[in-house]
Amino acid sequence: MGLEVERIVLGDNSLYLVVGPEGRLLVDAGPDYAGAWDAVAERVGEVDAVAVTHGHADHAGLGARWSARGVLVFLHPLDHHLVGALVPAGDAWRVLVKFVAGCGAPADVAAAILAGLERRRAAAERWRQVEGYPPPGPRARHPSGLRYDPFPPRPFPEELLPNGLEVRHLPGHTPGTVVLVEPQEGWLFSGDQLVPGYTPTPGIQLDPTAGGAVRFRSLPRFLDALLELRRATFARCFPGHGEPFSNVADALDAAIAGIESRTERVLAELRRAGRGTAYSLAARAYPRALERRFWQVVPAIQGHLDLLEERGLVRSEGSWYVPTR
Repeated sequence: MGLEVERIVLGDNSLYLVVGPEGRLLVDAGPDYAGAWDAVAERVGEVDAVAVTHGHADHAGLGARWSARGVLVFLHPLDHHLVGALVPAGDAWRVLVKFVAGCGAPADVAAAILAGLERRRAAAERWRQVEGYPPPGPRARHPSGLRYDPFPPRPFPEELLPNGLEVRHLPGHTPGTVVLVEPQEGWLFSGDQLVPGYTPTPGIQLDPTAGGAVRFRSLPRFLDALLELRRATFARCFPGHGEPFSNVADALDAAIAGIESRTERVLAELRRAGRGTAYSLAARAYPRALERRFWQVVPAIQGHLDLLEERGLVRSEGSWYVPTR
């Protein structure tokens, strides 16, 4: 079909402009930080549509800008609740609170984590009501903090996207994560589903299909998605972070092996302890990291416990987990 792909770097995000006989399609809207819109608008020019791989702010944050231009911004409906939400709200917020309360953390630790959440929510609300950008955080990946203004996302069309790109719904990183595939060339636009060297942290997030404040079991579905991609053959991958690469099968194998290895480690720790919570197992496996990175470490342990429970290797008893054999 004679397609051309141009990578656009915004902070540590990679967007892709796919140009062909059927128009100009942008993969991911991009993060909205100070200067980002001017940079991408000048580089990309006019586009016919934007296909967002998932609803996180660093991939969908400029959706409002594209939408204001009259561009269709496609996002899977199961991620529509994420639009405009730098901090979760409603049932998604209640999922976070329930997780902190039920992860087995000591009362003082849980109180401190919840207080931190409240501070984040208050700060996000303040910045939502004013123009400009918040300052960068301590481990900032962008020159300023992010904005995430709401916009009206469109569900992906049932037919192909411009230039023959297929949309494949692969829930895992988020409930509405999609990848885009160009089957003739064997191209995979993977968003955050496959990023070499990246260890996914299972997010504590809402399952919008369940009704109410129900947690989405992220890691088991993330692994399912990797396994599904491994059954296909791809010549080249265009990830949402970093440079395009060709050793796609090797990257998938490494991601799958990494999840399995960490899952085995969690099971071994649980067997040694006899029983444990997500927090107590995190304290055993990653004591130093736990002090600084609760939201990375404890959800990761929870994800592996979810996977082990689905495999019948552990069972849950309230906040506690015990090995079945």
